[in-house]
Amino acid sequence: MTKTRYEWTQQQRKLETAVRRQKDIANTSKAAGDDVLRREAQYKIERYQAAYDRITNKALLTADRGRMRVSGFSSVKAADDETMRLLRIERQRKTRLTNKPSLALPGADKATAAEAKFTKYLFNPEKPDGYAKGVAFESRLGYNIKNWEQLRKAILEAAKLYPASVKSQSPYGTKYEQKIILH
Repeated sequence: MTKTRYEWTQQQRKLETAVRRQKDIANTSKAAGDDVLRREAQYKIERYQAAYDRITNKALLTADRGRMRVSGFSSVKAADDETMRLLRIERQRKTRLTNKPSLALPGADKATAAEAKFTKYLFNPEKPDGYAKGVAFESRLGYNIKNWEQLRKAILEAAKLYPASVKSQSPYGTKYEQKIILH
């Protein structure tokens, strides 16, 4: 059975939408520094565009690449741009973990964080490297020496929700990296 011109154009529209969606993911991932997700999105964009070209040629349709354009991250207005961007990144990362459970941090449900990392490093003015990070936690999220336990709990909970990537391996074990978003 052959498709009608209308059916071919509907298939074009679906591919254009898929390309725009992947471009949004690629842009957001690039801003978040998530190179793996950005490359996955770029690969999908190329596949969708190739399918678009095949359909356009096969059905003798006119290609309108302008329909695949995205304007920045999305047309979100107001001062909540940063919040919206972070929520989108958060959703993408969690979805990525749901779709690929192999990206989970091994043993995340048994993970611990030593008290000294918070009290003697992060919120200790005598440790300039750690203290600078502690000041940032306080100014952005309100965590400080008085409520460091809540920060630890939030980090350990987030460890179960976000994908992890191998940072390095040594005879002592594997070092993982997780990019998490805390509220």
